[in-house]
Amino acid sequence: MGRREAPGERRARPGGRRFGVLSIRARLAILGTGTVLLVTGLLSTLVIQDLRAQRASSVQRLLNLAEATAANVGTVLGTSRAAAERLAEGADRVLAGAPGGCAGWLARNRETLPLFSNLVLVDRTGAPVCSQVGGVVGVVDYADRAWLAEALEGRPSMEGPMIGRRFPVWSVALSAPVRDSTGLPVGVVTVGLELARFQDFMGSLSLPRGSILTVSRNDGVIVARSQDPERWIGKEFPPPMATPPGAGTGAYTTEGPSLEGEPMLFANVPVPGAPWRVDAGWSEREALGPAFTAARGSLVLAIGLILVTSVGLTWVYVPVTRSLSGLVDGTQGALLDRRPLRAEGPAEVRSVATRFNEALLALSREEDQGRRLARVIAQLPDPVFITDREGVIEYVNPAFERVTGYTASEAIGRTPRLLRSEEHTPEVYSEMWRTIKAGFTYRGRFRNRRKNGELYTEEKTIGPLRSESGEITHFVSTGKDVTEAEAISERLSQAEKLEAIGQMAGGVAHDFNNLLTAISGYAELLSTEIEEGPGPESAEHVRKILEGAHMGGALTRQLLGITTRQTVHSEPVNLNHVVERLTAFLRRVIPADIEVVRALDPEVGPVWLDPVQAEQMVLNLALNARDAMPDGGRLKISTHAADGDSRQIRFEVSDTGLGIPPEVLPRIFDPFFTTKSHGTGLGLVTVAEIVRSAHGRVDVESEPGRGTTFRIRLPEGHVYTVPPLGEGSEAGDSGAGTRCTILLAEDDPRVRALLTRVLEQAGHEVLVAPDGRAALERARSWEGPLHLVVSDVMMPEMKGPDLVAAVRSDRPGLPAVLISGHANVSLEAGFANGPTELISKPVSPAALREAVSRLAGGRPGDP
Repeated sequence: MGRREAPGERRARPGGRRFGVLSIRARLAILGTGTVLLVTGLLSTLVIQDLRAQRASSVQRLLNLAEATAANVGTVLGTSRAAAERLAEGADRVLAGAPGGCAGWLARNRETLPLFSNLVLVDRTGAPVCSQVGGVVGVVDYADRAWLAEALEGRPSMEGPMIGRRFPVWSVALSAPVRDSTGLPVGVVTVGLELARFQDFMGSLSLPRGSILTVSRNDGVIVARSQDPERWIGKEFPPPMATPPGAGTGAYTTEGPSLEGEPMLFANVPVPGAPWRVDAGWSEREALGPAFTAARGSLVLAIGLILVTSVGLTWVYVPVTRSLSGLVDGTQGALLDRRPLRAEGPAEVRSVATRFNEALLALSREEDQGRRLARVIAQLPDPVFITDREGVIEYVNPAFERVTGYTASEAIGRTPRLLRSEEHTPEVYSEMWRTIKAGFTYRGRFRNRRKNGELYTEEKTIGPLRSESGEITHFVSTGKDVTEAEAISERLSQAEKLEAIGQMAGGVAHDFNNLLTAISGYAELLSTEIEEGPGPESAEHVRKILEGAHMGGALTRQLLGITTRQTVHSEPVNLNHVVERLTAFLRRVIPADIEVVRALDPEVGPVWLDPVQAEQMVLNLALNARDAMPDGGRLKISTHAADGDSRQIRFEVSDTGLGIPPEVLPRIFDPFFTTKSHGTGLGLVTVAEIVRSAHGRVDVESEPGRGTTFRIRLPEGHVYTVPPLGEGSEAGDSGAGTRCTILLAEDDPRVRALLTRVLEQAGHEVLVAPDGRAALERARSWEGPLHLVVSDVMMPEMKGPDLVAAVRSDRPGLPAVLISGHANVSLEAGFANGPTELISKPVSPAALREAVSRLAGGRPGDP
């Protein structure tokens, strides 16, 4: 009915639609704000990066300072502890009461003594035995000191900070055990290391402004501090500074308030060899001062940029809006009077005015073109109408009114349904709407109804109409009234059919006249000879008459195979066997100067064909090839087994003859078309019909002067016609000499008389009926045995297959022979529930006797 076409290229959507509602002021504001935000973001990024770099540099500097201080403090402590251990060597004699032991011991260690604020030698009970400071021995008791127990147990002892009893200075006590000759601890040497040494060291350092150094024990007791040492030495850090998160785990950095509450950056480093740590703190204000200064500069720059941008945008906005206001004021008059605008103001505004003037000129041209197009549509001889998206008609041209009979006022506002003739299914219109709403063009032919009820045929083209944005807004329908052209085409078709019938009648009449001439001629000769007495040539005359009758039957079957769809009796046929059976016959009918070659694939499987049709297909192709080689050549017949994918058997007949001209090749399968001086032109048509009925395909390859190849493909083992014969259809006993009772139904009296005589001569009893209804009544009234039904297929009252089915309902499994000259009905009923054979007319008496012998020979008939 119709087809659809791909839509044309759609127009691109105009740009800028997303911001079309924004004013110039808003756009400038967006531009300025975006610029400021971009620059501010960039400056902020730089400031943040500078702050991070400054913080990292400050933290690293603090870490270096803390590491250097911790290393110095560790060195001093290690030196002092080593000095105490040297003092303990030989002090056991002093404890043993050696004469002059204390004085001698102090004298020997005179160089070491200035390092310490005090030096005391005590025994195991804590009683002082010898002291650098007078007034200690016999007065002070150190039994309660922690360093005494730690030193006697062999552990390094460090106690403090503490205020000395004799000298009020802050110091830390370092102790070492005194051992006798056996290695047993017998006393302890303790020395006091003044913390002023650490204060002096920190005072010698060049500390950054706002920084503080603090030396403390791991438990938070402050040992030394670069700021306010008198206030903090000996005191503990307040929580959480007393035990910070990283204490005792190595160097770390952190942030937090100082003891004075000021935000600081801290680096904490443990003192090597001692349970002390060094904290280096730096005020964030001082450490990050340069970065904060740069940030303030960036802020000033951003504020200045905002001010400059605002002034610049205002400088741009005021003249542009002023010029645009004048431009807008002049557009109304320009549109009405079609006069151009004056191009004034900034360059951009002048450009807008110039482009407006160009668009105005183009609009004028388009209006002129639109008016011309409207006149063209109005004057078109074919009907045109336009609908909205819902199919409501908005415009019709005069041709629409003339063809349909509806005026514009009658059609506008309605839908094209007013033209429907109800000769098309709803699916046709649904497909049309799906096509055009999808943006495609629909083409088709419709039978419509005019206003007066008259039907007409219209070639219709319907397509979408799009807006500038590409959206479908309307549909345009153009049509062409082809009613008269359709009638002319029908008359031409009828004329061609009459011409073909005439050609067919001429060809058939020619062949039948030849056959009738031969039959009647030999019949007259035979009649004369019978009157005068049969002679030796009488048998030859009879054979000629039979040969003509057989040729007439073959010609009739060819005509029926082309003009009707005969039902054939198919069975598995091996094409190799068919070719082998026909080889001897082909040798007799093909001249000696034509070489016949067979190339038969032994793996070829069976195909489902009527055996007679299979032979006819092979013979027609072989004889066609013979006629194509008048001067001799090579005829090749080959078969090829089915492959694994298509399961199709190939049968090929090729020759080395004249070939088929290209202009003739498309017509070789047309009925009654022939390029020969003799023949009916039915040979290749018959081949094509046989292949088609077997669900196969025939291809032809030919080249003038180089021969022709017919290639036939048939499905392997495909059943396509009548069902298989029932049980008992195979040939059993020959039945020769067995008397059977046969029901015969034939409407033609001459054929009925012939068949009756043939069957009675064979010794059978025949129940004769002139049609199917009479035969059924005869069978039901017959009380004796019935062995077989012989019936014509086409009869009045009741068809042959129906007769067989009805008789079998009374006598199950009864064999039957169906005789067909033109089987235009289904034979399925006749082949069901019993053995059945099909014989084609003209009937050969021998073929009938053989069929009866196979089906009914020796079989008892049920009453």
